[in-house]
Amino acid sequence: MTHATMDGDFVLLRAGALRLLLPLHEVGAARYLDSPPLPTQTAGLLQDAGGVCAALSDAMELLPECPPERFILAPLSQARPDIAWCWDHLRVLIGVRLDLVPLPAVLAGPSMPVRGYVELDGEPAFVTSAADVCRYSLAEGA
Repeated sequence: MTHATMDGDFVLLRAGALRLLLPLHEVGAARYLDSPPLPTQTAGLLQDAGGVCAALSDAMELLPECPPERFILAPLSQARPDIAWCWDHLRVLIGVRLDLVPLPAVLAGPSMPVRGYVELDGEPAFVTSAADVCRYSLAEGA
């Protein structure tokens, strides 16, 4: 399998077992979640003191409530800056070179929100974009 090299600045985001790697410029300023967000009228969207937020499952689906271990909020700045996403862990990687392993052809497709994975700390982190996370996770009109 051929690997491509990615050079640059990235953010590793973790939500439960889900580990996503996005370009740094696509993730907005992070802040701590002061108290558990509350459900809103829109399924999967939550409300905290700072505004609308959302929490992802291991399968990149919106959760009806924020798990207690999620304490970091960060917007995906270019896609939906009005929604802060709840994460267990956020790590900034500056000036790194990573080997991208593309998805096998049977898994790749236009609806797939990830284009491959990199290995970080001995575990896969799925390479995606803010736009693809939002497109895949948010219902139309959300």
